[in-house]
Amino acid sequence: MSTQTVVNGVIVAENDAQMRGLIRSVFVHSGQQVFRAADGEEAVALARQFKARLVLLDIAMPRCDGLQACELIHQLPDYGEVPIVMLTGFDDRRYRAAAQRHGATDFITKPFRPTVLLARLAAWLEIPPEVLPPGAGPNGVVDATVGKHTVTSPDNARSPNGLERPILRATRT
Repeated sequence: MSTQTVVNGVIVAENDAQMRGLIRSVFVHSGQQVFRAADGEEAVALARQFKARLVLLDIAMPRCDGLQACELIHQLPDYGEVPIVMLTGFDDRRYRAAAQRHGATDFITKPFRPTVLLARLAAWLEIPPEVLPPGAGPNGVVDATVGKHTVTSPDNARSPNGLERPILRATRT
């Protein structure tokens, strides 16, 4: 029998405090409770305490990286079927393969559009489309305040190679 508290929300492990804040704002606006961790050890501790509906892990974190945390969380009671998504700046087949070997459900690279992140994870969180922010989808726009910066995801963001790619722009407020 599990002693975890079941929550309607996500565990977010990201060593960058501003990125944790941005991710938190994306999910809070959709009605999700967010538990934030600065590293994999904290994420595993939160997973032992709370049964979240989704876990989002950065790969490169101190003390316990996202791959190790993914494995440890999947071993916890009641976490075998919980989606664990790797959110990382490493966009390489080796990292994708490693994430899959460690039990990750999905792999999202940074930078990303906040609306794309939410829209991609909405099905696992059972967020109805009408609750998603306006424009949530591949061409959406979301503004969020992170620290002293306003982060904007423009609808016309393109990578240098011309392909549509999630991009965040930060301006000091």
